[in-house]
Formats: sequence, C-alpha cells, structure tokens
Amino acid sequence: IIVLSPNGGETFMAGDTIEIKWTDNIEENVRIKYLSGSSGFITDISHSTESDGSFIWIIPSQMIPRTDCMIGIESATNSDIADFTNEYFSITEKIYPPVILSQTESVVVNRGENAVFEIEADCMSGDSTGYQWVKKTNRTDDEILLVDLDGKISGATYKKLVIYNLNEDEDSTVYRCDLRNLRQYPDSGSTSQSEDILLRVKYIEIKSPGDDQIFFSDQAGFIQWETNFDEAVKIELFLGGTSGGADGEYLMTIADSASGTGYSWSAPETLESAWNYKVRISSVEDEHIEAYSEFATVVSDVKIADSDIP
Repeated sequence: IIVLSPNGGETFMAGDTIEIKWTDNIEENVRIKYLSGSSGFITDISHSTESDGSFIWIIPSQMIPRTDCMIGIESATNSDIADFTNEYFSITEKIYPPVILSQTESVVVNRGENAVFEIEADCMSGDSTGYQWVKKTNRTDDEILLVDLDGKISGATYKKLVIYNLNEDEDSTVYRCDLRNLRQYPDSGSTSQSEDILLRVKYIEIKSPGDDQIFFSDQAGFIQWETNFDEAVKIELFLGGTSGGADGEYLMTIADSASGTGYSWSAPETLESAWNYKVRISSVEDEHIEAYSEFATVVSDVKIADSDIP
C-alpha cells in the first residue's frame, strides 16, 4: 500500500470534503485511520472500505485544529501491510460563512439618487465580515462594483449599503450582495450571496387619455396612470405642443394630489373645443418624475339657439 494524498504539506479546513488516494496490490478491504504526530491514533476514517484507491472523507466540522495530521492506510486483515503520509498536513478550524437573515428585495429611487439596501446577517462567533456589491449581467463574469473589506459587520446586525447610481439609459438593474468571512477571504467557501436585489427608477406611465379619448364638459371622463411608487401625483392640463411631449401651454391644474391609479374629471365649460389637449402627471414629491399623455379631444358644452334649428 502506498498513500498518495494527502501526503504532507496540505492545509484543510474542518468541514472540507477531500479525496484520500492510494495505490495497492491487495484484494482485501483496507482500513483508513486518522492520526497525529503527537497523539497517535485518533479515529477510524473507515474501518473497512474497498481497496479501489480512492475514498471521499468529509472532515468533521468539530475536528480539533492540528498541524501534525497524518493518514494511515492498512490492510483490513493484516495491519503489517500499511503506509502513512510522508509529512504532516494541517486541519484548521471551520470558518462559517455569514448567514443572511433578512434583506431588502427591491428599491425604487429617483434617477440620479443613491439607493439604500438593508441586510441583516449573523456573522457567526463574532467573525468579521466584509461585503461586495455585484451588478448582475448576462455574462458569466458579473461586474463587481464595490468591495469593502474594512467596513466590517460583527455579530447579528443591520448594515446599510449604498448602491451606485443607475446609468441614464437604465430603468432597472439587478444587484447582489456578497458577504465574506474575512478570516478566510478570498476563499469562495466563506461567502454568502444575497438574493437578487432589483433597483428601479421611479416612473409614471399614462394609460389614458389617448388619441381616441374625448372629454365632454357635461360628462365625467377618466384619467388613468401606472406608477411603481406610493406617493400621490399631480395632474395638469396642457394645450398644443407635440403629442406625448413635454411642451405645450399650461392651462390648469386638474388635481393637486391624486392617489391610486385613476381620477374622474369633467372638462370645464370654459374650455374651448380642441383636439390637442394633453395631461401631465407628476410626482408630488419630485416634479421631475413626470409623463405627458397623447393628445385628447375636449368638446365644450355648445348651446344652439332655437332660431338656428331647421
């Protein structure tokens, strides 16, 4: 029997899975032992396993750290047929990755603003934890945005992190936060990954009015919109300019503060009939978050004198 690996100089961590390799010319099973230079025999890794040259060993998580570890392999029927590792190898204490307890799932921000993401992590036994922001891409090599190995989390705590601003041409981006146990950085085994975090820019989309909608002065029409934020919106009426464009002549405020996704409105009798009215809807908290509707028609209340009726 000749032990091939581990054969000295290696370092493993408690909890690791390693392959023990050897070669032999015997047919009977082998016994695999774990020993130390100072204590001798410690435990059987396998009391009897096939002599096929390979055995997968999951090092127990509670294994005492040592620098004088050895593997011994012997015939299960004749202990004189045996071999040991040539030099000592080491087993270190198990290092646990941080456990993410809770996290923000999505953030909605104004364009150009930073977003704050909140995470609660248990860093196990007071170990220090660093973090990095990862911008997920369609490629296998996601873009790493921020690595902070000095700002440390210790124990179960909240940590607020800042995400980079979205680019002008982006409406939403998916991020991930990696938390790393710094005692084993940069080994990937000490890293925990958060669930995806969706960062979105606030938006307003006007569903109506549109090109085919007509408002009458004596009938209620419906203005409808969709947003991805909770605050109220302001509704204003414009005339002219381009359909859907941020131009035209301001005429009046329809509603200073409207909640939900719709508002009932009757055109005032003072408005003249025209085909190129449009509505502007904006956030009451940030007027830069806005949208303009397509042109809509307003028909005023026209009264016809009796003498004009044929």
